[in-house]
Amino acid sequence: GSLTIAQDTAYSPSAQAYTRGTTQNKMVAFKFTAGANEDVRITSIKLRSASGAGLPDASVANITLYDAATGEQLKDTAGNLVPAAGMSSAYVTFGSYTIGSFDAVGLFDIPKSTFKSILVKADIPQGSATATGILGFEINNPTNQVWADGIASKNDIPTASINAGSSTAVPSTALTHDISEKGTLTASVNSGTPSAANYGIGTTAYTLAKFDLTSTGEEIKVTQLNISISTSSNATTTYALAADVNNAKIYDGDTLLASDSQLSSGYFEFPLTGLVITKATT
Repeated sequence: GSLTIAQDTAYSPSAQAYTRGTTQNKMVAFKFTAGANEDVRITSIKLRSASGAGLPDASVANITLYDAATGEQLKDTAGNLVPAAGMSSAYVTFGSYTIGSFDAVGLFDIPKSTFKSILVKADIPQGSATATGILGFEINNPTNQVWADGIASKNDIPTASINAGSSTAVPSTALTHDISEKGTLTASVNSGTPSAANYGIGTTAYTLAKFDLTSTGEEIKVTQLNISISTSSNATTTYALAADVNNAKIYDGDTLLASDSQLSSGYFEFPLTGLVITKATT
């Protein structure tokens, strides 16, 4: 049989900053494709830090394999969860293999002419050092860092039949992420914000604006949101008066988050208790 291994760009994240103390961050995804001759059993995978020795072993933990299609932690061919592992000297290994013998249990099986996508996730311990472009994993040499058996032939897949014998790393261009001290929250105007318009006195329940809050690096809890009602011209800001507008409410979709009945110095002030922006979402 034969085996082809590539980065799965459909499930791999974009390069980004992950915050210390966060768990199960997406690192990279791989696509394992069996050739047309027989089903293939993957018995062991050895990953290397994509930045080599630049990433201290203690800066990453609980490295875990997931079935990228289902989002579930990977189960081996016997139905047991493939346990998370730590990094040692820039490498982490999953599964085991026996040279010259068929392995009764493997990490996963791939029917011939099909593929399986595996997503790698990891924790970033609180004590990790902040760094740029250092966090990630690769299969440094597919011919000797992935071991597989042919299920029909009951024999090892030879190195010459893994990525056609190429020792080029997967991915060939390393996908690396930053380790940051804390996450960031970005506020921006949503494209659905209404255009400027004239409203008559006595108008109620009209939409003034829509905003997007985007979290990067970690989950962020928003505890206060203040919104000014004002106009700006030539670097001069004129705030609305309390008699001009009142009874403001803010919503997350259709869910009412908070309300403020009256402007205070040109601001509506909204204390919040339940607004959490999930990591890497808007």
